[in-house]
Amino acid sequence: MANTITDIKDRTPNTEAVAYVEKLLEQVKSGEVRSVFCVVGYDDDSVSHGWALDGRNHSRRMLAEMVMAQHDYVVNIEMREGDSVLYNNLEGE
Repeated sequence: MANTITDIKDRTPNTEAVAYVEKLLEQVKSGEVRSVFCVVGYDDDSVSHGWALDGRNHSRRMLAEMVMAQHDYVVNIEMREGDSVLYNNLEGE
């Protein structure tokens, strides 16, 4: 009896994520970027977050940017799913 593999995960890298992280890494290594906050999504759909903060960056400015990122992400999801007031009004035109 032959063994049959029935569940093969798609391990194809996200080329957009690779390019983004490689560019960011270059900026970190050069000293241009001092602090990073990130959220990552894994191949099993689990998520995690982490950060590396430098005392030379103002913590409240970092927090404000995280809040803006959250807002932008929520709006993007709503627009993609057709679930937002803005999307519904634009579609009505």
